[in-house]
Amino acid sequence: MLLVVTGCGDETSEPQPTTTPAPDAAAPTKEGTTLAEPALGADDVSYWDGSAAEGPDGRYHLFASRMTNGCGLESWLHNSEVVHATADEPEGPYEVDAEPIVEAFAHNPKVVADPEGGWVLYTIGEPVPAEEQVHECENGATQGETPQGLFPRNCVVNVQHADELEGPWTERQVVMDASWNKLCPTNPAPVIHDDGSVSLVYRAYDFALAVDGNYEFLYAAEADRWDGEYRPVGDGPIVDVPAEDPTLWESDDGFHLLFNQKFTEPERIGGAAHGPSLTDLEPADPLYSLELRRDDGATVDVVRRERPALIRTGPERWILLTAVEPSEDTDRTELVATEVTG
Repeated sequence: MLLVVTGCGDETSEPQPTTTPAPDAAAPTKEGTTLAEPALGADDVSYWDGSAAEGPDGRYHLFASRMTNGCGLESWLHNSEVVHATADEPEGPYEVDAEPIVEAFAHNPKVVADPEGGWVLYTIGEPVPAEEQVHECENGATQGETPQGLFPRNCVVNVQHADELEGPWTERQVVMDASWNKLCPTNPAPVIHDDGSVSLVYRAYDFALAVDGNYEFLYAAEADRWDGEYRPVGDGPIVDVPAEDPTLWESDDGFHLLFNQKFTEPERIGGAAHGPSLTDLEPADPLYSLELRRDDGATVDVVRRERPALIRTGPERWILLTAVEPSEDTDRTELVATEVTG
């Protein structure tokens, strides 16, 4: 995940992207209002995930998952593709490029600046033939039953590189797959350090640790370079509860982590942790819930709210992007922007 710092440095200098906050940065602790207008949404398309970066031009570049064929989230293992979108403000609304960056199946985009120049895009997935995609869809919602996706399909972590956020991007390179250290590595959340080395949090399965049937846990890995060999850090999960969808960043006082803890606290799902290293994290208060307090005065409860991502807009201010499923009546999904503060 890229935590974007704005407003730093000489007034006459070009905006410089970074993967970490300024030394005085704090983690957000207070949820504010959510914009009524989605950051990325449409009546006939479902979007999921979201990872944003501020480019040298001062515009914001969002990488998100889009379901093909007008389908909803239930089709994700077959129909998800990764797209690029831009906006003048971090909260959007974002305008999506027509053509995808990575065709289905591709999911879970995370964009980070490469200290050697350019950008690195992490995704999960492997190609799916068009005939295996779901086609019975309408208005961004899946109609009828969705066939079960192949188990290893989302257990593949890929990296790509581009000189510019607009691309072009290199071909996908696999850095983790189903045969890696843990069962089904997925949901990568990277930090690329100034020396080019990588700290990564990812989700994997551990049936022996299951809590009430939930066996998804977060683990840590490291690499000397984003396209190098990834090595496990520690043996066990880095947080004590079943979790997924991590977002990771680093400040002068250690690592900060946001994640989805819907398995154990369904109403307070925005789990958080902080510590000097990825193997020494302490839980923090959940940042967000299923309740959205919108800027139009309405308060609404959503069915699902996952995939947190942050864009820093001030010393103790951020925009939190989350993917939501607004209604039980349809699996159409969208991204919303919420103001959060330290």
